Amino acid sequence: MNKAKKILISAALLFCATWTLHSMELTFRVSPGINIPLSSNYTLGAGSTFQADVDLFGFLTAGLEGHFSMLPMSGLDGNSFIYGGGLGVGAYYYPISRLYVGAGIAGGVYQLTPDGNTGMDSYSDLYYRAYAEAGFRFSPSLVVSATGGFSSFLLLKSSDITTNQINAGVSVRYTVPLGKGGSAGISASSNQYDAVYPIFMDAYRTNPVTTIMLRNGNGAEITNVKLTLNAGKYGSSTADSGTVRKIKKYSSVEIPVSVDFTSDILRFTESGKILCDLQVEYEMLGKKMKSSHNVILSVASRNAFAWGDVAALSSFIAPETPEILAVAKAIAGTARNSFLTGMSRNLQVSAAMFEALRQGGIRYSGDKSTPYVDYHLSDQLDYIQYPIQTLNSLSGDYDDLGILLASCLEAVQVPTAYITVDDDFILLIATGSSASVSANMFADPDTLLDDGENVYFGLSMAAFDKGFTASRKEGAKKVKSVLAGDYPSAEFVNVDAAWQSYSPAVFSENGTYFETPSSSVITAGMKKAVDEYINGDLSVVLARVKKEGDHNKTGVALVRMGRYSDAKAEFQKDGSIKALNNLANVYMIEKNYSQAAATYRKVLSREPENSIAIKGLESASSKLSE
Repeated sequence: MNKAKKILISAALLFCATWTLHSMELTFRVSPGINIPLSSNYTLGAGSTFQADVDLFGFLTAGLEGHFSMLPMSGLDGNSFIYGGGLGVGAYYYPISRLYVGAGIAGGVYQLTPDGNTGMDSYSDLYYRAYAEAGFRFSPSLVVSATGGFSSFLLLKSSDITTNQINAGVSVRYTVPLGKGGSAGISASSNQYDAVYPIFMDAYRTNPVTTIMLRNGNGAEITNVKLTLNAGKYGSSTADSGTVRKIKKYSSVEIPVSVDFTSDILRFTESGKILCDLQVEYEMLGKKMKSSHNVILSVASRNAFAWGDVAALSSFIAPETPEILAVAKAIAGTARNSFLTGMSRNLQVSAAMFEALRQGGIRYSGDKSTPYVDYHLSDQLDYIQYPIQTLNSLSGDYDDLGILLASCLEAVQVPTAYITVDDDFILLIATGSSASVSANMFADPDTLLDDGENVYFGLSMAAFDKGFTASRKEGAKKVKSVLAGDYPSAEFVNVDAAWQSYSPAVFSENGTYFETPSSSVITAGMKKAVDEYINGDLSVVLARVKKEGDHNKTGVALVRMGRYSDAKAEFQKDGSIKALNNLANVYMIEKNYSQAAATYRKVLSREPENSIAIKGLESASSKLSE
């Protein structure tokens, strides 16, 4: 054998040895079959090919092969035996999980040795061959195929060919995994970026709670992979946590998984851990399979909160908390009996709610371990109370008081928002009126905030202990300063909008120690706050509109103040359609339905399509017919 052939063989051995050390699979293949010579010198023979390949990239193979053929000589009593070996490369693919197709080429050196009375000498030279195969994958390791191909044995010195032949037979392919690490099957590990925050229990239904590194240790791809993370009593076991269509053999993928937590997650008073059962369902070679794995989730305290997104604080505002709902409805129901018709309902409800909570014993109590003024501007974990906790403890920090009051107001359909400033938590109350109407409800319209959906007035939680009027005045100053840009770090949050991303977490303590004040206390507290509003704001508005000479606006201001007789006089002086409708509305408030009906008819005589008068006349006529 010449020097070039020796170099070729040495290179082949080195190449395959190197790849074997780093490969994921080593494939052995034996392909016995028949050889059909394309030369008249030989007749039908038999042979076999032996291959040892390494897997490259999951679809290519490269390695060594050995070859043996026996070809009977035509017309002679003897056979030619061909022994050969060399290098081969191939490609393979699985169109479906069980179907295997492959093809390849190979080449090397051969030795021809005749026997019997052939008159031939032994010699060696080069050969090449090509083949294709298709078969059935019985398991990740075993494939049996039908194979066919073409081989050519050359005589380079004489520019001749010993023989060309067609090969057909059966190929048995067996794969041994190498260097893959771990055992066959599915393995899973959790990479939890941050602890589970119980307050965001609803958000984890659609947002990842952790990332699972799932590794397919099998020699075949897996498909239709579905993960279910069962958190025991803390979560629903029926919710799908994550899916992936396909994982290649010996490959890993990261799958974000979610959990449908139950309210039991809110029982974590301190940081802790949950042992979860991860169920992995998948298909391999057409069979449905399942594996189970332990996953540990870290859980923060139910009161833990990170101030990265101020809107997330809205999750603590939970009007559906049973105790909050009961207290809020009781207070609003009592207050409703003393409402001034014509005055903003939302203002009167908020005054009653504020004073009822304060008279019931709720007070500001600075959080010494995680004070609001320090923590809401930091990246440290804060401790936030649920509304029921503030109600039962009768105290809370600025944000705790705002959360409780907002929860109570939202429970009786008063929209709220809030602003966080350096030294205060400003709860915003929707006026329930348009911007133009709201401007004539307060002494200084510049203290109102309009977000395009609602117009709000502010209540300062830093002044909570001083009462509704003091809180409203301080809140007005802070809102005006925020709008003037004096608080660069201030952030505005509309609670209803924030709930679209951060659902309320309803945490109940199965009862409350808070004693709702008596009806007389609630009524007295609201009346005092309303009187102070009338004397402090509406009196200024009245003087302003009087100075403008607008009788209709003057009448509206007087209605808000409860001065109905004076208001009627102003509407009558104006005489416009708007003023007449307002006059009729006052008659309705006074239950003078006949005079109201007459006034609405006067409007319709001048403007037959006036919708306010049409509806008002229907209402007045209905009352008269009772």
